[in-house]
Amino acid sequence: MRERCHCGKRKSSLEPSCPGCTRETLKETNLHPSPNTNNKNVSFLSNCFNFSSGLPIFYLAQLLIIVSPFLYTLTNFSLSWVTFVSALAILGVSIFAQRNAFIKIGLLHDHELIYSGERHRLASSAYVHAGAFHLLFNLLALISFGRALEGYFIWRFDGIGAFYYSALIIIGAFLTGALQYIGERYLGYTPSLGASALVLLIVSTTIVLDPNQIILLLFIPLPGWLFLSLFTSLTVFSMLKGSKKIDAVMTFGTGRINHLGHLTGLLSGIALGLLLLP
Repeated sequence: MRERCHCGKRKSSLEPSCPGCTRETLKETNLHPSPNTNNKNVSFLSNCFNFSSGLPIFYLAQLLIIVSPFLYTLTNFSLSWVTFVSALAILGVSIFAQRNAFIKIGLLHDHELIYSGERHRLASSAYVHAGAFHLLFNLLALISFGRALEGYFIWRFDGIGAFYYSALIIIGAFLTGALQYIGERYLGYTPSLGASALVLLIVSTTIVLDPNQIILLLFIPLPGWLFLSLFTSLTVFSMLKGSKKIDAVMTFGTGRINHLGHLTGLLSGIALGLLLLP
């Protein structure tokens, strides 16, 4: 759904302002150094300690996910610790970003800013969301499928499986963001934020490992392989045709879908699932 920025130009409902105003805001607040500056390292380090840039919260969230496997050894509870900590980390960053527009601007996926050197945006956009519904849906899917995949990693790789799974969460966000960045060069830029690509990586991996599992789609039970086939086909069709009606139905009229990001998650998960098959 398209809205108007304060400058009068059109903007995506997923972003606080149009791309032009976003870049100007970043320059004025010194969150985004010029590509030609000789003080890139100094600016990056200062942003790491600048709360308004969003980087401290983003790196803290990643650190929590990295150390979460140690909870298996520190507690007697056999919860899916990595999945739950990842969900809490994404929830925390999203809440901070909703309360502070500069944090949201500083972490969202922007092709030009990534090209200019802000590589953290490849992954940080997975930790911010457009709204409560967007966040809730991704968290529910992450917990539902993530617990099963985390259990598979622990079963397959024993004690070190939880560490492999936490690495998958961290690397998966960067991987899907990087693939989307590459795809944008050929298919055009799509504003994006949210953990949908990462979640779909986990969902598709889980389905490849257990294709006959039953998944409820609008309370309709479908075998996993059929759900994955339909969803992937719909994603490709929507990406090529740009159907606004499909976006409206899938988001209940709340916004536009980044189908390229979804496709990177789906294909990455399918490839990973095939590699993990016993």
